[in-house]
Order: sequence, then C-alpha cells, then structure tokens
Amino acid sequence: MATFRGISAIGTTVLAMLDDAWTRNPFTTDTLETSLVRADDLKGTRPFEFGVTVYVYRVAVNGTQRTTPPIVAGRRRPLPVDVDLIVTPWGKTAQRELELLGWCMRVLEDDPVLPAGLLNRGVAGVYGSNEIVELVASPLPLDEYRRLWDALPWDYQLSVAYTARVVRLESTRTITEAGPVLERDLELAALAVDG
Repeated sequence: MATFRGISAIGTTVLAMLDDAWTRNPFTTDTLETSLVRADDLKGTRPFEFGVTVYVYRVAVNGTQRTTPPIVAGRRRPLPVDVDLIVTPWGKTAQRELELLGWCMRVLEDDPVLPAGLLNRGVAGVYGSNEIVELVASPLPLDEYRRLWDALPWDYQLSVAYTARVVRLESTRTITEAGPVLERDLELAALAVDG
C-alpha cells in the first residue's frame, strides 16, 4: 500500500517518464523542461519556453474499490483514490506545442501501467513492491476544460487529462480488537432542570 506520499509520487512519476523518454530520443536537440505545478505556479509569465507541466486538479475517493480489505492484518482498510491531472505543453509556437503534446500522449500511452519501481523513483518506499497504478487518458468535455482553466490564473492552454487509478493510501492506524459484548450495564437517572 502507498504511504500518504502516494499522490505526489504520481505527478513526479509522470514527469520522470517524460524526462526519460526525452533523453532516450537521439533526434532531439531541444532541452525539455518539466515541472509539477500548482495554480499559484502558473501566475504571471509562462512557466518556461519549451516544456511540460503536470497539474493535479482533483483527487477523489474511488467508490468501486472502497471495500478492499486491509492488506496488513490489524490495520484499517486502505483509502483508494483516483488522481486526476492535466499534462500541458509549452512552446514558442502553436506547432511546437502540438508536436510536444502528441509526443507526451504517445509516451504515456506506451507505458500506462506504472510499477512500484517507477513510482518509488522520486521517494523510495512510497509504494509496496507488488503495487501498480494505471494511467489512463480521461477526456474532459470542453466546458469542463474551460472551467478548469478559468479557475487558474493563466489563459486557456491546450492540455490533455489523465487519471491515475487506483492509488491505495495505507493507514498506519491499528485496530484494537476486543471480544464480543457479553453484558450491558446501564444506569438511568433524572436530569436536574434549573428553573
């Protein structure tokens, strides 16, 4: 099970995948900048001349995985969450941004299952050795993109949405089990009323 750092590891893993793929491309002469951003980071000027940002815009409890039993005996069950993010290319021209967006989508689609080894690259020990997270494209209707970008301090920028599912956040809290209740001891008394 992932520790509480599991959500942030998703963003850094997506960036690591893009960085790795870019350095393996022998035909690329540009330097790709990447950054995990929050809304405040997009204020003012463009983040960089040529690069990709990843912005986590929503984290939601996954209702279908909610009743998964605990993996570690004596602990509370994990909290399954889906992490929604947008990948945004930044370039000097529209053509360069479209090329970069297409390249990002191809890279992320080539390896949609993120194993623990990749997820733990940024911070070791976040995910268990047998854990995986699936990264799937999750198209948003245009009006939802507009609402998302209206909430951000930057004008609309072409982006693609993805969902990382299912991140199971492990509880560190143990459950103390007691035996069944065998006897109830109730005492009744009248309440005093001030008058």
